[in-house]
Amino acid sequence: MVVILFTNNRIMTKIKFSASLHAEITSFLETVTIKRLNRELRSLLLAYLQFHKGGYPLDHHQLLSDLEWLFELVDVLEKEQRKRRKKG
Repeated sequence: MVVILFTNNRIMTKIKFSASLHAEITSFLETVTIKRLNRELRSLLLAYLQFHKGGYPLDHHQLLSDLEWLFELVDVLEKEQRKRRKKG
Protein backbone atom coordinates (compact mmCIF):
# COMPACT_ATOMS: atom_id res chain seq x y z
CA MET A 1 0.00 0.00 0.00
CA VAL A 2 1.23 3.48 -0.87
CA VAL A 3 0.08 6.49 1.12
CA ILE A 4 0.32 9.93 -0.44
CA LEU A 5 -0.22 13.07 1.61
CA PHE A 6 -1.37 16.19 -0.18
CA THR A 7 -1.22 19.59 1.47
CA ASN A 8 -3.11 22.55 0.15
CA ASN A 9 -3.40 25.66 2.29
CA ARG A 10 -2.72 23.67 5.47
CA ILE A 11 -5.38 21.05 4.67
CA MET A 12 -3.91 17.57 4.53
CA THR A 13 -5.50 14.78 2.52
CA LYS A 14 -4.38 11.18 2.93
CA ILE A 15 -4.99 8.82 0.03
CA LYS A 16 -4.18 5.12 0.16
CA PHE A 17 -3.24 3.30 -3.04
CA SER A 18 -2.98 -0.44 -3.35
CA ALA A 19 0.30 -1.84 -4.61
CA SER A 20 -1.34 -2.87 -7.89
CA LEU A 21 -2.77 0.64 -8.47
CA HIS A 22 0.62 2.19 -7.69
CA ALA A 23 2.27 -0.21 -10.17
CA GLU A 24 -0.28 0.70 -12.88
CA ILE A 25 0.17 4.44 -12.33
CA THR A 26 3.95 4.06 -12.45
CA SER A 27 3.74 2.00 -15.62
CA PHE A 28 1.40 4.57 -17.18
CA LEU A 29 3.78 7.44 -16.36
CA GLU A 30 6.76 5.54 -17.73
CA THR A 31 4.99 4.50 -20.94
CA VAL A 32 2.70 7.35 -22.03
CA THR A 33 3.99 10.69 -23.25
CA ILE A 34 1.86 12.94 -21.06
CA LYS A 35 2.38 16.05 -23.20
CA ARG A 36 0.95 14.21 -26.21
CA LEU A 37 -1.93 12.80 -24.14
CA ASN A 38 -2.70 16.28 -22.80
CA ARG A 39 -2.83 17.75 -26.31
CA GLU A 40 -4.94 14.88 -27.68
CA LEU A 41 -7.49 15.01 -24.86
CA ARG A 42 -7.98 18.75 -25.37
CA SER A 43 -8.30 18.28 -29.14
CA LEU A 44 -10.83 15.50 -28.58
CA LEU A 45 -12.92 17.76 -26.34
CA LEU A 46 -12.85 20.59 -28.88
CA ALA A 47 -13.85 18.23 -31.70
CA TYR A 48 -16.70 16.90 -29.56
CA LEU A 49 -17.95 20.41 -28.77
CA GLN A 50 -17.72 21.51 -32.41
CA PHE A 51 -19.56 18.42 -33.62
CA HIS A 52 -22.49 18.75 -31.20
CA LYS A 53 -23.06 22.53 -31.58
CA GLY A 54 -25.74 22.96 -28.95
CA GLY A 55 -27.08 19.42 -28.78
CA TYR A 56 -25.14 18.44 -25.69
CA PRO A 57 -26.10 15.62 -23.36
CA LEU A 58 -28.04 16.58 -20.25
CA ASP A 59 -25.04 15.99 -18.03
CA HIS A 60 -22.58 18.04 -20.08
CA HIS A 61 -21.95 20.50 -17.23
CA GLN A 62 -20.77 17.65 -15.01
CA LEU A 63 -18.74 16.23 -17.89
CA LEU A 64 -16.99 19.56 -18.46
CA SER A 65 -16.31 19.94 -14.75
CA ASP A 66 -14.83 16.43 -14.57
CA LEU A 67 -12.72 17.09 -17.66
CA GLU A 68 -11.43 20.31 -16.12
CA TRP A 69 -10.23 18.32 -13.09
CA LEU A 70 -8.70 15.72 -15.41
CA PHE A 71 -6.87 18.39 -17.43
CA GLU A 72 -5.46 19.91 -14.25
CA LEU A 73 -4.18 16.47 -13.20
CA VAL A 74 -2.69 15.82 -16.64
CA ASP A 75 -0.94 19.23 -16.52
CA VAL A 76 0.71 18.27 -13.22
CA LEU A 77 1.61 14.81 -14.56
CA GLU A 78 3.22 16.44 -17.59
CA LYS A 79 5.37 18.69 -15.38
CA GLU A 80 6.40 15.73 -13.23
CA GLN A 81 7.26 13.63 -16.26
CA ARG A 82 9.39 16.45 -17.66
CA LYS A 83 11.26 16.71 -14.33
CA ARG A 84 11.85 12.94 -14.21
CA ARG A 85 13.23 12.89 -17.74
CA LYS A 86 15.60 15.79 -17.03
CA LYS A 87 16.97 13.93 -13.99
CA GLY A 88 17.40 10.99 -16.01
